[in-house]
Amino acid sequence: MKLRVRIHPLYEYLDQVSALNLQTNIGDDWLQIGFIKLFADGSLGARTALLQQPYADDPQNSGLELLTTEELILRIKKSYQHGFGVCIHAIGDQAIENVLTTFEHTKEIWKSNLSTIGRPRIEHAEMLTDKQIKWVTALDIALCMQPNFLKWQREAGLYETRLGKARTLEMNPFKKILSFSIPLAFGSDCMPLSPLFGIKQTLTHPNKKETLTPWEAFYVYSAGTAKATGEFSVKGSLTPQKFADFIILNKNPFTTTLKEIEDLSIQATFVNGQIQYKTENFLI
Repeated sequence: MKLRVRIHPLYEYLDQVSALNLQTNIGDDWLQIGFIKLFADGSLGARTALLQQPYADDPQNSGLELLTTEELILRIKKSYQHGFGVCIHAIGDQAIENVLTTFEHTKEIWKSNLSTIGRPRIEHAEMLTDKQIKWVTALDIALCMQPNFLKWQREAGLYETRLGKARTLEMNPFKKILSFSIPLAFGSDCMPLSPLFGIKQTLTHPNKKETLTPWEAFYVYSAGTAKATGEFSVKGSLTPQKFADFIILNKNPFTTTLKEIEDLSIQATFVNGQIQYKTENFLI
């Protein structure tokens, strides 16, 4: 393998993976079992993200509650009984509220497993409110968010159609989250895959108060993500005894202008210290 993979089985397969004696963190440097994945709601595009107030373009609809708090609590307990941590998909502000409620009610279970399993986390958390940010801080859980989604948050975009301007502007508060020192991971969610796309998005956040610096963006995608997922001992920085996985860019992103950052491209990719990709003009 030339790609490090961490698999997060869906809750629906918990019994099957448990029967194979699989648990969180079982595996090797290349393939590991991660958390059990749960879904509290759907998406904003499909109007199934669970909201505290109805959709602007569908006033009779506030989204779907895919699992009640009671169902989430039962599933979290069962996952930990089988040696699995949990990551829960929650996009809408009400879904996030429900997930935080379940983490509050189950904190004795997951806190007692922090050293072996790691922090539980919320996936996406796009409509996180100020109150919820403080709650996340108090619980000391992790967040995994997708800067790529900012393409829908821009003026007259999909999110503004679904939510209206005021709610849209407050979404994905990356800068505020970092100010609270919340463990934060950035991912791509396949839209598109390249982390460079997400990095560029964070530097032009639709809400200027939430715009990240190049240092902050690269930090979250590397060291920040490794810390949030409990893998900083082997990933996230170019440090002795860690995996020698890194890229070489065509420009220094920390000394270039925003316009020049738009032209960033990957010249070479190293995995385990071995070159796996290079452009035709890259010399080594």
